[in-house]
Amino acid sequence: MYDPLNKVIVDACLAPAKAYEVDLALEQLKHTQANSLLLFDRNYSSYIFLASLVKLGRQFTGRCSKSSFKPAQELFKQSVT
Repeated sequence: MYDPLNKVIVDACLAPAKAYEVDLALEQLKHTQANSLLLFDRNYSSYIFLASLVKLGRQFTGRCSKSSFKPAQELFKQSVT
């Protein structure tokens, strides 16, 4: 986890290559605060991760693939026209 404003690494962990990135990210959420804005890549757009962010009241934005969940698919359809 990286703080771009202060240019400092807040948290990092080493895990086996087969470790699920979302599980690791969920552990890192304890290092965030209510005013944190979290940015993440498409591998993190799972229901459990997004639900955890909402439950904690965190602000976030992240990429997702065109084939992900229905609201994302609708956004992609709108952006084509």
